[in-house]
Amino acid sequence: MIATTTDDVDLVQVVLLDWITIPFVLAGLVAWWRRPESRVGPLMIAGGFASGLSALQLTHVEALITVGAVFDILPAAFFLHVCLAFPDGRLRSRLEQVLVVVLYSAAIGLQVAKIALGSFGTNNLIALGSWPSAAADVQHVQLLTISATCMAVPSFSSTVAGTRAAFAGTLSSC
Repeated sequence: MIATTTDDVDLVQVVLLDWITIPFVLAGLVAWWRRPESRVGPLMIAGGFASGLSALQLTHVEALITVGAVFDILPAAFFLHVCLAFPDGRLRSRLEQVLVVVLYSAAIGLQVAKIALGSFGTNNLIALGSWPSAAADVQHVQLLTISATCMAVPSFSSTVAGTRAAFAGTLSSC
């Protein structure tokens, strides 16, 4: 395991990341095997690997730190994408598509901006300097955007929840 090759890496943090990554990937494999026509399984697998890749930021290799830092918030976007796309793996409305685009834009685009501003230190390949105040401002916008999107989904989803619940009940009986 790359992340545990140094003495100053918090092993608890690595174990927690593995605790999230492995079940998500395994559940995605089972979902894909049971319902190969659904895109939920591959989405879950991708989300699990994104979570695992975020652990690379715990290393001391600049390229790996950069990759890990870019993937840091991405699992949250994958998780919500899976929730919106359940049960067939497809987004059914323009609003769902917009919400997912906003999530991935905040998770990746604003993350790269944060890294460039030195949020993860200057020992990565994207850092242009160290501007902690600007990086903190970008992080606030990023987290507020993701939080607002996550809060919008339940209110939107409640209008179609009956249809999805009925469909999910049909799937579980198969």
